[in-house]
Amino acid sequence: MERRAYDDIAFFESTHWWFRGRREIIQSLFKRYITSKVQRALDVGCGTGTNTLLLCPYAREVVGWETNEEAIALSRTKHPDLMVEHACFPEEMPQTAPFDTITLFDVLEHIEDDRAALRALESLLAPKGVAFLTVPALPFLWSEHDLTLHHYRRYTRKTLLACIHESTSLRVLSVNYFNFLLFPLIAVIRFFKRNVRSSESDFSIGSTSVLNSILAWIFGIERFVVHDFPIPFGASLLIVLKREQSA
Repeated sequence: MERRAYDDIAFFESTHWWFRGRREIIQSLFKRYITSKVQRALDVGCGTGTNTLLLCPYAREVVGWETNEEAIALSRTKHPDLMVEHACFPEEMPQTAPFDTITLFDVLEHIEDDRAALRALESLLAPKGVAFLTVPALPFLWSEHDLTLHHYRRYTRKTLLACIHESTSLRVLSVNYFNFLLFPLIAVIRFFKRNVRSSESDFSIGSTSVLNSILAWIFGIERFVVHDFPIPFGASLLIVLKREQSA
């Protein structure tokens, strides 16, 4: 990602509605699928580390992997007790024992060979281990924001499932769109910015305190429905995968 993207994330991730709402949904995933405390958990592409902390109540050992040195420095400044290692996933990874839980939150779209990344994910996952992934959804939402974040693609449910089934033997426990309640607003803003060629960060949307709180509340409501009801569209996708047995 570009440096300004990491600066934006570091500045906004504690308070911005998108980060707050997504954390609510991520925590609801953990509560549902991590039924007892595991030994080891890994957050791939941990960025500045805030989401990595969400794993701490669910694992005795939590590790973050990150490629970007600036992000690692920000993480160590903000969360000095968090273990963060430099790793160029999936090409260069530290030698390590398998992990019981692995997360890739908005990471897969940054990797040119996403199938290689999924094979690496499977190799890192312990038998009966569970992986949680989120990715940006729907190619027609592509905008300058994706270019700034160095995305290679946006997914549909069909393309994400095909990618997983063609490259791994992982079992899909859950797959669904999310960020659907605010989807009309997001789609209109993306369309407008694409046509006026605006370079303003998407994180500036809803940055006033009152509106930000309202949007965070609306987004967070989705945690009550995203697990049990098929959602036909949304700005993002989530998927939960399980490794049934050793290779």
